[in-house]
Order: sequence, then C-alpha cells, then structure tokens
Amino acid sequence: MIFTRSWISQFIDISDKSLSEICATLNAVGIEVESSHALRAPDKVVVGFVKEKSKVENSDKLSLCKVDIGEKDLLQIVCGAKNVAAGQFVAVALVGAVLPNGTKIAKAKLRGVESEGMICSSSELGFEKTRDGIMVLDDTMGKLVLGRALNAYEIFNDEVIEVDITPNRGDCLSVYGIARELSVAYDKDLKALDAYEESKETPTVGRILRVQADKNLNSCFDYRVVEKAQPVSVFSIVAELRLATIGKLTPCVVSNILQYATHATGVLFNAYDLKALNDKDDEILLQVRKGAQGESKVYHEDKLLSTSGIYTQDFGKVDENSRFIIIEANYTTPSVIAAAKDSYKKLDEDSIYRAFRGSEPQLKLGMQYLMSRIISRPHIHIYQNSQQISLKCKSANIRLDLSEVEKLIGVSVKASEVARILKRLNFEVDVVEKDLFSVKAPIFRSDINNFADVCEEITRVIGIDNIPAKPLQLTEQTRLNECYYEYKDLSALRHKAVANGYFESVHYVLDSEEE
Repeated sequence: MIFTRSWISQFIDISDKSLSEICATLNAVGIEVESSHALRAPDKVVVGFVKEKSKVENSDKLSLCKVDIGEKDLLQIVCGAKNVAAGQFVAVALVGAVLPNGTKIAKAKLRGVESEGMICSSSELGFEKTRDGIMVLDDTMGKLVLGRALNAYEIFNDEVIEVDITPNRGDCLSVYGIARELSVAYDKDLKALDAYEESKETPTVGRILRVQADKNLNSCFDYRVVEKAQPVSVFSIVAELRLATIGKLTPCVVSNILQYATHATGVLFNAYDLKALNDKDDEILLQVRKGAQGESKVYHEDKLLSTSGIYTQDFGKVDENSRFIIIEANYTTPSVIAAAKDSYKKLDEDSIYRAFRGSEPQLKLGMQYLMSRIISRPHIHIYQNSQQISLKCKSANIRLDLSEVEKLIGVSVKASEVARILKRLNFEVDVVEKDLFSVKAPIFRSDINNFADVCEEITRVIGIDNIPAKPLQLTEQTRLNECYYEYKDLSALRHKAVANGYFESVHYVLDSEEE
C-alpha cells in the first residue's frame, strides 16, 4: 500500500508531524512501514505558460515555443515533445537547473535555433511517468502563478510512504484507512470530506436508470449517472502523479478516475457505458441477483455485467468515447467473496485483492469523494440523486470484562481509557455494569470477531512498547475432580491386587456383567 503525505493530508492534519514520526507511529499501531522517501522537484524549475508554438525549420519533430514565466521577456525554448501546444501551463527548467539524472540546463542551439531552458516531463523531474511527452499542469495543484517554483506546490514537494498491510486489515488498503489509524494514534479528528452540490438543471437518475435486486443480498450498491459533454483526455495533474506513483495510471481517463477514488477511500467502483447497454433513449434496468455461493451478480437484459468484487465483463465497459456513464459503488461481505472466488476462472486482481480482505462498506464516503472531484472538472455533469441497494451489516456483541482484559494484555487500564480507545476506533461501546462492557466492531472491521481481537486493538493503541515486560509465569491450577478420584481409587485397587499375587483374569466374552 503506497500513499503520499499530500494525499493523506486531505483526510487528516499531519502538518506538525515529520516523516520519521509518521513512520514510527504507523509501526507502533501495527502497520509496518517498508520504505519512505522525499519526492521533490529540483530547484530552478518554475511554472510557465506556452504563448506561441511554431515549427523549427528543417525539423519534423522540434517546436519553437515562446514561454511566459512572469518576467518582462518571453523565453524561447526548443521542445521535441509531440504534445506541446500553445495555451498550456508547463514545468520549465531554467538555465542553471540540475535535473535528477544529472543534466545541467544551459543555453543551447538546436538546429541553429537558440533555446533558453527546457519544458519538462514528469520523469525528467524525478517523478513517475504520467504520459508521453511533456507534463501539462492545471489548477488542481493550486493557483498557477507564472514563475513560481514548482517545488513550492505540495504535490511537487511531497513524501512517499509504502506500508505492508496484513491480510486481515483490508480496512487499511486505502489512504482514508491509513488516515483513520493516524486519527486514533494522534487523537485527532478526521477532516470533513469536500461537499458538492448537484446541478438542478441535470435530469434525475430515476429518469434513465432503475435497479431491481433479489432479497437478502450479501452486498450493497450505490449508482450514479455522469455525462461527459466533451471528451476528457486528462482528469487532473494531481491524480495523474499520484496514480503514477502507486503504479495504477492507465490510458483510460474513466478507469483512472475510479482507481483514484478506490485507492483514496477503499470503495470499489465499476462503470458501464449507458449507450452500449441501450442505444435508445429507453430507461435502463439493472438487476442484481444472488449467485450460487451468495455473491451478487449485476445483469442487464440477462447479460452479465459484473460479479461484485470478483470480475467485470467486457460487455458495457466504458472507453474514451463514452458519454453517458453509470458509476457503481459496491461492497460484498468478505466471507462471501472467499467462498465464491474459487468458482471463477477469471478474476479482477485488484478488486478481488480488496474485496477478499474487506473493501470499504461506507459507499457514500467513496461516492462523495469521487463526485466532488468530478464536478470540479469542466464539461462533466452529474445527474441528480442515486439508486441504492442497502445491506444490513450486523456486528456481534462482544462482552468485555476489564479484569480479563488486564490479564490478557498484561497491564492495568482504566475503564475510561478502554472506552476512549474503542470509541476512537469507531466501536460501539455500552457499559453493562462497572468494568463490564458490551462492544460492537465498526462495519469496516470484518476481522474483529471475539474478545481477543478487541484486546489486540486496545494493546496496539496503548503501544506494545508502553507495556512493561514481565517474566513468564507457569502456574498450573488445581484440577482435582470426581474423574480424578475415581482413577486414583481404581489405580490403588490394581496395585493392592498385584501385591497380593494377582496377575491374570480369565473369563468368557459372553459372560453377563452380573456374573
């Protein structure tokens, strides 16, 4: 699981924590940090604006660009990227800049034309490759100020952390999940998610989409409809850089948008092309049926579109030309995924990895995060309202006796502290009587099933290093009972018989017990 400081800062304020402090905290609460490093653009790389572009004579590949960096005179830069164009905000390495690969930027002549800098790609600045050619900037990184140092923007002066998540902690397979852990460790509240307002000018989802479902599903769903008024080639520079950093950037913009929201919140998404399902203006009907192993299958006119958390068919998939898109957020109980996955030859590796361990069941969280980012982009419209299928998640009541807790974790803990820790971890806590609690795990913690699991949560928040070491005591309790006394009596009888010369008993197997 990879995330960056700037990404996790969307959910929790960690501005007062250093990289080493964050890593130490994550290790302390049971999330092992595998690696961490700074990710910073070089000095003397600034924001520029391409005002003009023309061809360099005697060259098919080189372009002559007039670039504004906020100074009196425009820079003249020769660029070989195919995607450079007038009207773009770009990253400009000035004369004197030193790139991560050791390249020193100096004035040069290319095909006899003087060049006063370099328009850069993300990889040339030490970041993962986002696209072929130069990197195009946009306002998702902050207000674009000509001449401002690129590393003055948070996304270009970041820190990357990679953690190893154990199979039982599917709730931590997202940036939000990690923020939730830090929220408990630092006793800080999570930030409220960005709100978004639906346009009253767009149609309601119910006019074009209807959903039917079998009873007693092991899944829940949330459906929205989005319209692209124009083709969208790029979602945002921030999303591109983050997806490239975690190795999830694809050529499909819609796939990138959904992958970005999934990695951020842990909610699983699918997308269907509405016109591919029905090229008429008729209402679309989706049917969710229960499979043989309890899994949930989504159909349109008896054509299987997807199996929740397991596999998505090619039929109805979106592409760059998709205009009307049905977005589906889904969650299925992990035990159902575990029972059903071996029945399928084809699996969506990323989806099954998350669903098997427990994806985020709070679908509204993921959908709000996704919609708030979609609505900020031009030419994208969100239809009003949604279609939902709910799931009644029932967590078992776990009895928690404070004296037993202290015996298991090895340290005395106040009842108020236990209650505070568990509430911070989103447990429901009811006081039955003094030092006796009834607790319920949150719906995103499918791994919490018994008393020992709850004690483990308390222990990792207290911190294993804060529990004093004690020598192991092996004190056996007395277990004398009626069975033992009967055994001793029979044993004594045998020894007395042998002492009196007894050595053999001969009888017939058909003799009655009385005889």
